[in-house]
Amino acid sequence: MLQAATLPERRTATSFVFDTVNRFGGWIGDVRVYSNMMNTVRPTLPAGAFVRPIEHRSSAAS
Repeated sequence: MLQAATLPERRTATSFVFDTVNRFGGWIGDVRVYSNMMNTVRPTLPAGAFVRPIEHRSSAAS
């Protein structure tokens, strides 16, 4: 489970999460909107989703 508090407005933060999950090849399994202050998002990511950013960072540092 991932919890986060953000300073950006809720819709901006939610769009950022959706775009990031999509970029990693994942999808959104469920979204619950509890108020204009809180959302919960259940993303599903493929097994290798976190390997690419780490490889990209190490090649950029070289």
